[in-house]
Amino acid sequence: ISGQMIEAELISLFIEGYSKLGIDVIVRYNSRNLMSGLIIEKGIPETLVSNVITIIDKLDKIDEKELLKEFNNINVDSNIALDLLNTFKLNLNELNKIYENTTNKLIKEGLFELNELEFYIREYEENIKFTATLARGQEYYTGNVFEVYSKNNELSCSLGGGGRYDNMITDFINDGNIYPAVGISFGLSTIFEILKNKLENKSLIDIY
Repeated sequence: ISGQMIEAELISLFIEGYSKLGIDVIVRYNSRNLMSGLIIEKGIPETLVSNVITIIDKLDKIDEKELLKEFNNINVDSNIALDLLNTFKLNLNELNKIYENTTNKLIKEGLFELNELEFYIREYEENIKFTATLARGQEYYTGNVFEVYSKNNELSCSLGGGGRYDNMITDFINDGNIYPAVGISFGLSTIFEILKNKLENKSLIDIY
């Protein structure tokens, strides 16, 4: 199904599913189209977009000095890299305002996807967060992507994730039709780890 309704349903499934397990989560979301558009808008060649996305995805993991080294390794000018990093620190409202009249097709498409998704999931505002640097790594994603994290920092890694990948089935069948697709996965090992810790802590409380 095209449009953001199915993404909204899957995000609600994440939130409500983890809630039934007693795990309070935050679902981070972003658009691969927006990421690609913002990179190209800075004058970076399309051939480097994938490499740049990989670097930007590390923004919350390594310091800026290390990021600039990685940009330098793929021959992206430091001034352009700094400008790009500052752009990826903006929130969705700021991006909407700055690129309101953009002619960049990917930025327009990405912002449309995100704004439509936000409309559908606004009731979950306590459990959702737009994250411009979220990439999900895999290049087969064609639209919005999302990852789930523990709201209480019970684990630092993601507890699940997913996104839209319209080209995967379309290219495989290759019959001239488009087959939109969205998928998610729950992290069974991370769920087990959190529930195990909860049970162990409960047992200790019962003992004392």
